[in-house]
Amino acid sequence: MENAKKTQQRYELRTYQFANDDQRQLTSTYLEQAYLPALNRAGIHQVGVFVETQPQAVARLFVLIPFDSIEAFTAIGNRLAHDPTYLRTGEAYLAAAATSPAYQRIESSLLKAFAHMPQMEVPEKKDRIFELRCYESPTESAGQKKIGMFNDAGEIDIFKK
Repeated sequence: MENAKKTQQRYELRTYQFANDDQRQLTSTYLEQAYLPALNRAGIHQVGVFVETQPQAVARLFVLIPFDSIEAFTAIGNRLAHDPTYLRTGEAYLAAAATSPAYQRIESSLLKAFAHMPQMEVPEKKDRIFELRCYESPTESAGQKKIGMFNDAGEIDIFKK
């Protein structure tokens, strides 16, 4: 099995929440002009940026960033802090005033790829809708059982179809 030989990536899932369209636009511009190009310069290319098709009360934007290791994840902040192009192009976002913040809230989760799909696989480029699924379990053992379904029981293959 070729996947068994590949190192499982780590993913940072950032969820930005916005109180208004000005925040959404400032963050979108930052991502497009500063953050994503800086990640590309750091060797991180397959970053996913997703918007909700039907936002509820608060508009959200999701960013999924792949890292080849925990070390790469922990090093990216320092690398960006020393990237003059990133600092210059991201200045409006990075230096947003407390009275006019770039977002209402940002959440960051660190995730580990499934053993059965250890590396991100980018789908063919075309317009599509993606679904972000969050599974909750009543116990840790039930959660481990669900993870086992993705790692060992072929659940990933069902999603690929």
